[in-house]
Amino acid sequence: MTPFATAAEMKSLLEARCADPHSILGCHRHSDGWVVRVFRPWASRVEIIIDQEATDLPRVHDTGLFEIVLPEADRKPDYRLRFTWPDGETTTRADAYTFWPQISEHDQHLWNEGRLDQAYHTLGARVWTADGVAGVRFAVWAPNAAGVSVVGDFNGWDGRADQMRILGSSGIWELFVPGLPVGELYKYEIRPRQGPPFLKADPFAQKRQMRPNTASVVADPSAYVWGDGEWMTLRSERNGLASPISVYEVHAGSWRRQGEAGEYWLSYREL
Repeated sequence: MTPFATAAEMKSLLEARCADPHSILGCHRHSDGWVVRVFRPWASRVEIIIDQEATDLPRVHDTGLFEIVLPEADRKPDYRLRFTWPDGETTTRADAYTFWPQISEHDQHLWNEGRLDQAYHTLGARVWTADGVAGVRFAVWAPNAAGVSVVGDFNGWDGRADQMRILGSSGIWELFVPGLPVGELYKYEIRPRQGPPFLKADPFAQKRQMRPNTASVVADPSAYVWGDGEWMTLRSERNGLASPISVYEVHAGSWRRQGEAGEYWLSYREL
């Protein structure tokens, strides 16, 4: 192991309880040059591609930790990672752990003060381009979590694969996943300080699965085609404050049924 990661930090990474995985994974200065470290538990092979030349990353831990030390260079190398999966399929993409935080300190400050008025532009899954690389920026507020990961079909719903980092004292966890397309299903895997991890849908999701399925969906609202032109035209022709309205109300407690065992309440689904 390289000296910048302590045994405790490595343990938190392997258990997906790391508040700053970017400090361990990605590309970092090393006494002999640069070290590139990748954690992909179910990859059978990981290669680093520099100037179209591919080199294998040795597996340094049986959990799926891969690492290579590159020769001394004046600046951090520009590279891509190629993953080979057990079925022989491959995926090539930029390294998610080489990108700086994509949420500004100003937005973090406003969030802490409760003044981030358009938080839906900051939190959730946003189609994003970072350093010229297209992908999706994920952000969720989980101030008391020991670890947060974004999971979905794209990583086998494995919370160890795409671990997020917490941004200062904001309680916001963030990760930019390069190469992820619109339409991907996802949730957040939350690891509390005590107890087992659990999955949560994104409260700031732009799109969700139709019930009874509960996953969030990566979406691009700018690509949505509105079909309410006629209604919007009519709305502008009337005074909404002076026009009559209809209000409908349902009192769920009134919906009772008589059965063989006596009176019973309808469930919300039955109602």
